[in-house]
Amino acid sequence: MPILINSKEAQEIRKFIPLATIPLSRFERICARMDVLTAEPGEALFKRGDNIKELVYLLSGDVSLQAAGMQVEIIAAKSYSGRFALAHHHPRKIDAVALNSLRYLRLDAKWLISPHKIDLTQEDNIDMTNTETDENSEDWMTTLLNSPVFKSLPPANLQRLLMSLEEIHVPKGTMVLKQGEQGEYYYLIKQGQCILSRKPSPNARDIKLAQLRSSDTFGEDALLSEQPINVSITALTNLSLLRLNKENFITLIKTPALKYIDANDMERELQEGAYVVDVRSQDDYIAWHLKDSINAPFFSILMQSKTFDRKRTIIVACEDGKTSAAAAFFLLRHKFSAVILRNGLCSLPIEPVSNIISFVHNTATRQTFLGDAASKKDTEQPDATTEAATLEQLMAENKTLKALVQKLKQQYADTQKEKALLEKQTEELKDTLQQLKVI
Repeated sequence: MPILINSKEAQEIRKFIPLATIPLSRFERICARMDVLTAEPGEALFKRGDNIKELVYLLSGDVSLQAAGMQVEIIAAKSYSGRFALAHHHPRKIDAVALNSLRYLRLDAKWLISPHKIDLTQEDNIDMTNTETDENSEDWMTTLLNSPVFKSLPPANLQRLLMSLEEIHVPKGTMVLKQGEQGEYYYLIKQGQCILSRKPSPNARDIKLAQLRSSDTFGEDALLSEQPINVSITALTNLSLLRLNKENFITLIKTPALKYIDANDMERELQEGAYVVDVRSQDDYIAWHLKDSINAPFFSILMQSKTFDRKRTIIVACEDGKTSAAAAFFLLRHKFSAVILRNGLCSLPIEPVSNIISFVHNTATRQTFLGDAASKKDTEQPDATTEAATLEQLMAENKTLKALVQKLKQQYADTQKEKALLEKQTEELKDTLQQLKVI
């Protein structure tokens, strides 16, 4: 039976996420197609493996989310967690079982993505001409839920993550992140655009690297690598941002999403077809590296990843494992299978571990490298982006030289024009003098 828009039940349903954010006219159309369902204690609302694209919301009662018969979480109606769809992954990764008599809703997931996908009949006669501008109002949530990283999270983590997101509004022209500062948040752009830029050196001009739009994310590199922010983010328009603090990012996303392996695990992975991607700088890689590994400095991984084999597992390695975390997160977001060498290459024995795991270049080179790294540790913060800064500075200098050459060419052209004009005036003066001599 359809739910009346002005009923008490509709007011409760309106509090669900993202139903709370959609236009009223669109919410009314959805209510006209909803039925309130009931379940008895022990009855399953859905089971692991179910692949029907539905969102299930709890109106009253309690639900137990279970995995392999073990209770993961209890969701109570009207609790903050109860405002979100129950374990929304498709296919389902968990069972939802009624703990007592309850009432709930099932919604076709596509209704919340586009109003035009709702099957309207002629009798409905509902004006949809003014809903175009609201069609993407929940794109951020669709993107978030469809991201490979977030799909891998346990349902309980995802529920807590959505509850922990804080919305902030940033005026046009405001710097959201400043290069060199410590990262405190992971951001998702709900609405608006911003510029990603970087200074090759403290006194250099900003170089624009990218433009970010709605549903893009930023800020994770500094949180994962534990290094200062290596770019600046400035609002190009008024921004609506969703942010997650560092503690929640580490607990809810980094810890369950990133997988670490040690030397024994790495040997097994390599035997099964995996390959190593070393994200250190080119100079460090040349000094010493694992046999048959690929060098893809972190700043260049976006471009080099286009050549990576998606069918094989990537073992990401760096000096100490910190930069590898940021690189692995990037690869996971782009649908690669990636694991991280725990504590980095420096954790491996200097002598070859096996025929499969061995170093190129002699051990003395690596011992010198480790000694230098240890002596610098107390006085210098490791910087995974030094090579990136050098490259960007060269690009900036090249750009300046090109501009100077262009300016000189223009000055030369102007000089040639002036020369031609002077030559013409000289000839005219010669003619005038010749005429005066005749007189």
